[in-house]
Amino acid sequence: MVEPRAGSELDGNDSERLVGILLDGRPLSRQTLADVEAFLTQGRAEDLTLDYKREIGSSPGERAEMCKDVSALANSEGGMIVYGVDEKPDRTPKIPLFGTARAFGRQNVEEWAAQVLQGGVQPRMVLDVEAFPLSGDPSRCLLVVRTQPSPSAPHMVTLNGDNRYYGRFYRRGNFGNRIAEEYEVREMMERARRLYLGLEEELSRRGYGDPSSATFGDSPYNRRLAARSPEGRMEAATRWASFLLLPTSPGGTALADRAGLVDWLDPNEHRYEPHPRDLYLPTAVPRPVLGGVASLSIAYEDGRPVGGRAKDYVRVGFDGSVEYGFAPASVTALPDGTEVPYFIGTRIAAKLWQTLGFAAAVRSQLSLAAPHLLSVNLARTEGAILAGFADGWEDPRGDFLELQEAPRCLEPNAQIRRELRAEDFAEISAATATDPPPQVRELAEEVCFAFGIPQPVLFPRA
Repeated sequence: MVEPRAGSELDGNDSERLVGILLDGRPLSRQTLADVEAFLTQGRAEDLTLDYKREIGSSPGERAEMCKDVSALANSEGGMIVYGVDEKPDRTPKIPLFGTARAFGRQNVEEWAAQVLQGGVQPRMVLDVEAFPLSGDPSRCLLVVRTQPSPSAPHMVTLNGDNRYYGRFYRRGNFGNRIAEEYEVREMMERARRLYLGLEEELSRRGYGDPSSATFGDSPYNRRLAARSPEGRMEAATRWASFLLLPTSPGGTALADRAGLVDWLDPNEHRYEPHPRDLYLPTAVPRPVLGGVASLSIAYEDGRPVGGRAKDYVRVGFDGSVEYGFAPASVTALPDGTEVPYFIGTRIAAKLWQTLGFAAAVRSQLSLAAPHLLSVNLARTEGAILAGFADGWEDPRGDFLELQEAPRCLEPNAQIRRELRAEDFAEISAATATDPPPQVRELAEEVCFAFGIPQPVLFPRA
């Protein structure tokens, strides 16, 4: 066992820290051992959302039990388990701390635990896992596993077919975990269905519910978008693109934090791959709008603003939603005067990547862990071609014959949807222009397919 270090929160010298800091929304990676100690010294007893475990083990049975315990939280109200803490008869944490192994073999315990949980429970859960080494013994630590009430519930234990937990759903109660009743499994499935319907309702509210509709994407923001005509004038955009990301789990920003979100959206601060030197946000100062914050970049012609028009816009909801819109489209003409509308593919791919990087930053700022639903929306695509290819691919605009024979999009509007999880956003944030993330590559290929192009022309040819 490890005694608390002198001057730590566990010896009572810093009462200001005793505020249950682990119960705020910050990711565990932003917290320290002192924060965990400050929480434990409050003496909060185990309950529906909190569990203490003396130690974590690596045997098949112990791994299966961990999957059972964490999935029970995800199937209920969410919560956290602190491994390395003995409990008293009244179910409060025992001091001094016991600690658990810092590593199994050559693998840190937090990596090991995350792999076991992601491989031993289906569908996969959204988890926050962090180890806090004990100052008196670096070979031991406190391991904290936190999850939210899952929009993907019910979660089943699927680790190893020879353990007593295999193939079962579990729920967390005030006095421990138990096998879920049949009606509870049905309720979890119904909750997932309601969340799905809620996302569909929000997509429809924003105009993106039906890609076949003549009013697809009609909103005050998209109606303001401007595009440059072949003659060089700024006009109302008839074709545009938008990227919408909606959180799949209910949540929101506390009223007191909303002004901070406005300040955080400084247009001079946000830069993302694949153009990390370019500013992402529109240059206008962000302004509060109903349910969030918006910024629109004014469209200019001959040095004067074009009445009410915008080059692009960003909306960030207090719930963690993100929407970006712009008009990467124009029109060219064949020798006979026939107009050929086109979308600029590389601009779409680049802005999509930047928007996903920005969404990852929003998730971090608002401490969101649940997946986001992404909707890539292209308006008035029927009869349009895809142009603006990456290096190594022949752009159809360079030759009239190619332009005439280029495949056209057959759909009135194009929409691509994907669910992006925490690990997707982590991979997107870590990628560079020389090594694009697979999520962006796959989405870019879907855009190509929408225009009848089987090659990945939006990234440089190998």
